Amino acid sequence: MPLSKGGRLPFDAYDFFGYLIPGFFFFLSLLAFEHFGLTADDNSRFASGYEAHCPPMLTILLPATKGGLSWVIELLILAAALVAFYIAGHVIAAFSSLGIERMFVQKVYGYPHETLLRKKKVQPSFSLSGIKLNKITYIFFLQCTNISLILIAVGLFFDLKLLNFIAIALLLFTLLLCLIAFLFYLKVLRKKWDAKLNWFMSTIRWIMAIFGAPYLLVTYLIAIFIRSRESFDEVFQKEFHDSYKKEFLTSKELSDNNMFWFSYMFVIENTSTLGPMISKWLHLYGFARNLSTSCYLSFICMVFYLYYYNCDPQVVKISGSAAVVMALALFLACIMAIRYYYLYNGYYSKFTIRAFVYSARHPRAESSPRLGSATRAQTNQAPLSPEDGSEGSEVGN
Repeated sequence: MPLSKGGRLPFDAYDFFGYLIPGFFFFLSLLAFEHFGLTADDNSRFASGYEAHCPPMLTILLPATKGGLSWVIELLILAAALVAFYIAGHVIAAFSSLGIERMFVQKVYGYPHETLLRKKKVQPSFSLSGIKLNKITYIFFLQCTNISLILIAVGLFFDLKLLNFIAIALLLFTLLLCLIAFLFYLKVLRKKWDAKLNWFMSTIRWIMAIFGAPYLLVTYLIAIFIRSRESFDEVFQKEFHDSYKKEFLTSKELSDNNMFWFSYMFVIENTSTLGPMISKWLHLYGFARNLSTSCYLSFICMVFYLYYYNCDPQVVKISGSAAVVMALALFLACIMAIRYYYLYNGYYSKFTIRAFVYSARHPRAESSPRLGSATRAQTNQAPLSPEDGSEGSEVGN
């Protein structure tokens, strides 16, 4: 493996917290579900009939639990497990980045710095009338999909075929409305039937808003509690824009995303104490986001487990412990998602903006040139943004 400059391996603490732990927790959740929730009909875990239907995680671990293996084989198994956890962590991070940050935060709520630097203060609102089509579509899809998965799990536990039918119908109904809204949003349907479809899309929008009202109510209460929709006061915002204009000779020409990223790079480049603190909050909110996604993906896999083993209940029995494990996974996914946005807004974004104003107003003598004034010619040539210009789909961008 190639070494980085200075002879150090190209790994840091985030590789452990951001990838290894979420990957480990994903497999651990599935293993707990299989071990405590699935039992053979004769209470013998590896009876002949059960081995044919042995769950994936127990099947993988079965050779390692028989004993008699040399320390070399055990070391190789441990190394293979660590590699699997690390790779799974990267896959989870990809889903986390795309599903939570790119699609949900960016499309529904907007990035925290956009709210923090908004001139007009906006308080959390529970109004259904002013919600845009793309936002209510994401909310409707998220809530109805989760409700469908929960209903399917309950129906499989108690063998309620009618409930399963309702859950599947709700899921198909959700996918259909979201597909129509997506095509309308892309102007595919509006090319031919613009006037005729206005009333139809207005009806669909209100249906999705009504179905999404419980989610909006919960997020409204959470936003009030964690104060995630409040902006900086006007005096501080003016101080930020003045400091930014002083360092980069521009303020309005760049988008809000580029302004935030330029501020972030300024602090990292020109301070030796504030930069590591920003990196700490960056890693913490990324860890919370990935762990939330890990728990949620494990919950989805458990629903598929229930469906598969419910088809042959004579061999494998599903105990009540499976419901406990599933409920814990979904609960932890929600809690870590709230913590993610709280850290993202309340610590990482706020601290980055405040650190920029502080470092710009109180410059310290550094041996390296400052990123603002000394490099204005370079920064005014073209806007700088990671990937497609959003505020960071992946920690470390």
